[in-house]
Amino acid sequence: MSSPVGRLPANTMYVRRSHGVGLTVFIIVTSGFFAAIARATAPKPFALAVMLMMLTILAWCLRPMVGLCATVFFALVADNTTSPWYPFLKGFSSVESIMFVSNALIVSPYELVLIASLLALFGRYLVLGTWELSIGRLAGAVAAFTAFVLLALAHGYVTGANTQIALFEARPFIAFFTVYILVSSVCHTLADYRHVMWAVLAAIGVHSLIAFQYISTRNEDQLKLTESLLDHGAAMRMDVLIVFVIAAWLFPGTSRRLRFTTTLILVPVFTVYLIAERRAAVVGLVGALALLAVVLFWHSRRLFFRVVPIAGLLLAAYVGAFWNSTSTAAFPAQAVKSVISPSSVSDRNQSSDLYRIVENLDLNYTIQTARITGIGLGHPFYRPYPLPALVSSFEYAAYIPHNSFLWVWMTMGFGGFVAMLYMIGRAVALGATRIRSWSSGTDLVVLLTFVLSVVIFSIFSYVDIAWDAGNLTLLGAAVAVCANYPYGPKRLVSVGPLEEEQRADDEPPDRPMSPVRVGPSGSRR
Repeated sequence: MSSPVGRLPANTMYVRRSHGVGLTVFIIVTSGFFAAIARATAPKPFALAVMLMMLTILAWCLRPMVGLCATVFFALVADNTTSPWYPFLKGFSSVESIMFVSNALIVSPYELVLIASLLALFGRYLVLGTWELSIGRLAGAVAAFTAFVLLALAHGYVTGANTQIALFEARPFIAFFTVYILVSSVCHTLADYRHVMWAVLAAIGVHSLIAFQYISTRNEDQLKLTESLLDHGAAMRMDVLIVFVIAAWLFPGTSRRLRFTTTLILVPVFTVYLIAERRAAVVGLVGALALLAVVLFWHSRRLFFRVVPIAGLLLAAYVGAFWNSTSTAAFPAQAVKSVISPSSVSDRNQSSDLYRIVENLDLNYTIQTARITGIGLGHPFYRPYPLPALVSSFEYAAYIPHNSFLWVWMTMGFGGFVAMLYMIGRAVALGATRIRSWSSGTDLVVLLTFVLSVVIFSIFSYVDIAWDAGNLTLLGAAVAVCANYPYGPKRLVSVGPLEEEQRADDEPPDRPMSPVRVGPSGSRR
């Protein structure tokens, strides 16, 4: 009988284990060497940051799952506003970063880790003889969208765009594609997907503490400029934790320790969420909660009719009670009010809405000039309608608008826009079919949260800046989970073109989830 895929033959175990020990010693010595150089030649924060980067690369070589979780955590744990010193997503050329080296070194520690992770997985193949890289079930859609990004980059270069800005716009998408491949390659069991989710939630929780410390040092006048208290995408990512906590309490089978732990983390997260006042994040959260209600209807209609009507009444009462309030506690109500009655919100919010309306007119005009090909990356959008002034300034405001959906069409053309819509829609569809096969438990909550993360991102990107490295890291992981998450024990009775795919996608083909496999007919094999 042939050995299972991914399991080393017994007669080669000792030899390959010795190779692994040698690799471990080499990596430790190399890491120590670079750490000694960092300590001797730079301030201590630089040395600490270098050590963390080297340890992450070391983890990719020895335990890829640990390396993946560390990479996701470091990509989501900070933002440019509350922690401008944070180096992971910034190039070594960023003066404010604690890992500043040279103005000419634009590569970031995050990009070095991603490159090292791919090399590490290939190196493990050379040493251990097991090929670990996998493209996943949505690789075609993700690759097509990434190809349009590269075409837009080349188009911008040929047409004389600003090369520096074009690279700034394109690099997060390369990270998105790489993270998708890494999650598809490393995650094979339900425990692996849980670990990635824990890394995401831990990063959101730690980030809220950093943001809270930053906010606590601001005086009252500075707090009034809430636009500068948190990055756009950071507030959107907090929606993920909020959705996770609500789903954990709604669906049975989730451990009590998990429920109480994540609820405890939610306290500082929601506090910062209210103070930051990002209306786009609230809109994304409302959309995710609406789909969460649909999933609850699928799994337990009795619980649906117990929870959803009461929650709807409480929400309506809350919005009515805080309709004219300007307090921090009233911020979600004001965000809902801006959608229902945009003319009734504050002058500041109306100014922001007017800016987006005029900006969308400019984007539509720019799209009309190159509907099929787009204008390419690195070009500013045309502004036949002058934009009103805002309180806050954004360095790339002429290149990166709030409406990230239209930005894709504007820069990548109609093909890139369709590729993006198909990729997101297909990810949500595959995730939904898998949700239907799980009835309860932590695994359902993890899968549901990742699927709703794609939904939150889609809604958020329609009204605010979304295509940054942190958000695309989360999106890459979520798309990979939607595509590759195994079906649960509650099998689907499917009809139509998805039937064959559901049969093939029952469990990961290379590493079964359990010794007993359930066939399409429900019989044990």
